[in-house]
Amino acid sequence: MNGIVTALMGQTRDESKLRFRLRLFTALSFVIALLLGIAFHSMYSHLHVVRQHKEAEILAGNHVAALQERLNHCLSGTYALASVLRQNGGNINNFDALATEMLQMYGGISSLQLAKGGVVSHVVPFVGNAQIIGHDLLKDPNRNKEAFLAIETRRLTLAGPLELLQGGQAVIGRLPIYMHGSDDQEQFWGFATAVIGVAELIERSGLAELGKAGYEYELSHVRSTTGESRVFARSGTAPLEDPVVRAIDVPNGKWYLSIAPTDGWLEASLSLVLTAIVLLASLLVSMFTHATFKQPLLLRREVAERTQDLAEANRTLTNEIAERERAQNDLAHINRMYSVLSHTNAAIVRITDRETLLDEICHVAVELGGFPLARIAMLDPVTGGWSWVAKCGKDATLPECDEAIHACLSAKFDALNGAIFKVCSSNIQNHPHWSAICPQSESAGFKAHVFLQLRIGDRVAGMFSLYANEPDYFDDAQLRLLEEMTEDVSFALENMEREAQRKKTEDNLRKLSRAVEQSANAVVITDRFGIIEYVNPWFTRITDYTADEVIGKTPRILKSGETHPETYKRLWETIQSGKEWTGELHNTKKNGEMYWCLEVISPLKDEQGNITHFVAVTEDISERKQTEQTIRHLAFHDPLTGLPNRRLFNDRLHQAAAMRHRKDNAFALMLLDLDRFKTVNDTLGHEIGDALLKAVAARLLNSCRQGDTLARMGGDEFALIALEIHQPEDMARMAEKLLDVLKEPFHLFGHELYVTTSIGVTLYPNDASDADALIKNADIALYKAKDLGRNNFQFFTDDMNAAMMQRLRLESAMRWAIERNEFMLHYQPQVDVITGKIRGTEALIRWRHPEFGMISPAQFIPLAEETGMIVQIGDWILRTACAQAKAWQVAGLPMRVAVNLSARQFHQGDLAETIAEILEQHDLPPSLLEVELTEGILMDDTSQTASVLDKLHGMGVQISIDDFGTGYSSLSYLKRLPIQILKIDQSFVRDIHTDPDDRAIVTAVIALAHSMKLRVVAEGVETPEQLAFLKEYDCDMMQGYLFSRPVSGDDVLSLLENDTRLKNEVAEQMKETQ
Repeated sequence: MNGIVTALMGQTRDESKLRFRLRLFTALSFVIALLLGIAFHSMYSHLHVVRQHKEAEILAGNHVAALQERLNHCLSGTYALASVLRQNGGNINNFDALATEMLQMYGGISSLQLAKGGVVSHVVPFVGNAQIIGHDLLKDPNRNKEAFLAIETRRLTLAGPLELLQGGQAVIGRLPIYMHGSDDQEQFWGFATAVIGVAELIERSGLAELGKAGYEYELSHVRSTTGESRVFARSGTAPLEDPVVRAIDVPNGKWYLSIAPTDGWLEASLSLVLTAIVLLASLLVSMFTHATFKQPLLLRREVAERTQDLAEANRTLTNEIAERERAQNDLAHINRMYSVLSHTNAAIVRITDRETLLDEICHVAVELGGFPLARIAMLDPVTGGWSWVAKCGKDATLPECDEAIHACLSAKFDALNGAIFKVCSSNIQNHPHWSAICPQSESAGFKAHVFLQLRIGDRVAGMFSLYANEPDYFDDAQLRLLEEMTEDVSFALENMEREAQRKKTEDNLRKLSRAVEQSANAVVITDRFGIIEYVNPWFTRITDYTADEVIGKTPRILKSGETHPETYKRLWETIQSGKEWTGELHNTKKNGEMYWCLEVISPLKDEQGNITHFVAVTEDISERKQTEQTIRHLAFHDPLTGLPNRRLFNDRLHQAAAMRHRKDNAFALMLLDLDRFKTVNDTLGHEIGDALLKAVAARLLNSCRQGDTLARMGGDEFALIALEIHQPEDMARMAEKLLDVLKEPFHLFGHELYVTTSIGVTLYPNDASDADALIKNADIALYKAKDLGRNNFQFFTDDMNAAMMQRLRLESAMRWAIERNEFMLHYQPQVDVITGKIRGTEALIRWRHPEFGMISPAQFIPLAEETGMIVQIGDWILRTACAQAKAWQVAGLPMRVAVNLSARQFHQGDLAETIAEILEQHDLPPSLLEVELTEGILMDDTSQTASVLDKLHGMGVQISIDDFGTGYSSLSYLKRLPIQILKIDQSFVRDIHTDPDDRAIVTAVIALAHSMKLRVVAEGVETPEQLAFLKEYDCDMMQGYLFSRPVSGDDVLSLLENDTRLKNEVAEQMKETQ
């Protein structure tokens, strides 16, 4: 530096000249620094604006795509509306509902309109748009240009933005609709119009988000009439300055989106900061120049005069020695580095594996380059993590300087600085641009350390780390050779990656080729004119055509004539516009066989975007079509019998009713229900049951007339619609015929089965004016037929309907009877025949309705059984009777109470647990409860029955058989089941003094019971003669009006308190009979 100062200042001793030169050099340095600063300011500002423009272009492109997608989505609603209109022949009766649903589906549309003949006839929503009704689009000079253009091009056109008649600004998409006329020519019908509010379009496409990103926008379009550009939407008030403009393709025109930063492309604050930095730097440079040139001048002359000779000699000698040593060291270092570089390049040429190459480079650096340690780390481009892949040297396990390594691997490659990222040394005084060596390296004995970036392309891929034992080891020459070696290694890594990518690409191409060849779908490639150039093997499997037979031809050879020509027209229009087409075609194979296929046809484009080929991927969906047809059949037919199901039956019934109104023809409806079909299923199994249903359906179907509909409604229920009925006698004969055809036995699986049916018949319109009422009336008649003993038919009458309505009212009232406390229990005493003492009671339910009065159990108990409410009622009886028995026990007069159990209640599955819970709830001894069962319950499921009865018997609950002898009696269950009491039905007791058969039955039951150690209770004892007979044959207990009618619980308590008087009455009655 001093030499430069001396050379510039000269040898003159004139102080004024020296001061002038000092001021001159200071001013020059300031001007030069200022000019360089201005150049830097200009270059940086330009780069900043360019970067801002690129970001704005990307942002504008994204919003253009979003805006265009939103506009196209809204306009597609017109196509859907036009499609529905064509399907309905130009009529849309439910346009309001359809349009409302489409407005929700195609969000962003303000309103949908239909303009038949160009005159607006429908609009949704109507509110706010009513004034548009009747507007003639073709006669409006301000708006009819796009309308006539749409008619001329038969394409959708976009008008606007316009100020709407109903208020607001919007763009209007009009799609011309053409219909086939009487001459089978397409005629203009009118327009399907979608009105899209500009404000809502901007909001939905996200343009408002530009403001948050710091940008303002303008939307404009070019008027086709004047050619002038008009801005129809902007975020600010003033025009944009130097905006980025992107075009938006819209039907029959273009829009333009312009955006620019809100604060301008270059912020004022940034410009001020750069200006300040330039001025400050210029000032510092001038000050440094002034200080540098001034200081030597003060001492130079005096020191030079006294020590010039000695200093010159010493300087010369020292320089010669230092230069010689430095030259020798540099030469040795350079020679080693050239050797390292040579062996590195040889390894690059010889080795193709990356890990082997990097390991070899580390060994070359250590063994030939004299470096004590060399390490290479590589960066994983996917995960971003790094790891040492090659190491060599005296301390290969040296702890990493994570911060420096991470900085080296994460920094972008700087082409100006080259591969050298960082040099560290323990002597940074002589190297101000170097960094201090890390403590890990220094503690290991190293004095210098260099980080070199390995790159692949412009991407940092790894790091080459070398260590030295001398602080000044890495001079400029060494660093240049290291950088050259690193560049060679980077080049080799890039070639290896490129080769790996090439092999991967080739492998992918081979896989793609095999995939096409082995694809389970047919693949056809044609040129842009449709000439076939390639077909894969699966094409041959589907069509039977070989590749040689079709190449050079067009896919028209597969046409069957079954596919509508409009489909092919839409197909070509779609793919020739550069879009993909997907659809179904009905084609023909080589042998003439028809098949269905699902086609996906895509255009292939070259680099310029021109279509060069078409690729069709075909899937044979014939089997799926057949499956769909089967599913449609199953949707309307019973899978077991093949008859129409309930759904198809209801449809045909409504059709018959509608036809009756047009032709004034009567028809009849029959509902058939097989009698006791459940018995077949339960005893012989569902397989025989299903076979019987199929056989019954076949016989019934053979007995029906052509045009009648026989359907299976479900289970064992069938329905018949008989058309062209002129008088009820016709239906009577048909019903008798159906009953007769089922009289013959069915021979199935070695079984001879007999089946009867009950039939309900109703006529239309005599019995009902609509289909639903007809079904209800037929069901009422069927119920009546079953009630009259089955195996008969009944015509519907008004009396039946009244009875059914009464039954429904009774059923409805019964569902609330428990909650409203309308049920009550009466108790009929059971008296010891010998002593006259009351031994127990039987609980009997009564129903007092506030409107109907007292309702007999004979009326509501069968209804409760049928509806299933008997379970809830039975549970109430059990709980109420146990509570009453507990009350008698508390009063000091414990008395057993008998409760009747229904079959449904018994088979609920948790009867024993329920009774145990009730007994525990009321703290009632089990011996005070007796359950009465019918013989039918015992015959249903002996295994389950025995299990339940064993549990009850084990608890101590008494078990009796009610109405013994009236059902399917079997002595086997009396032997196997834990039964204590048999009850003789009152039908046998009533005539025992006059009917010898009844006497024989009663005496036999008493003898049988006593032989099996069972007690006997006779029901319905009303006369002293009956009492005398029972006593004579040792009947144990009796109940009936002779002793007491069923009374309340309090009245029973009174009878128990007067037990002596009751015994005296019995004794008197006994004397009278003797």
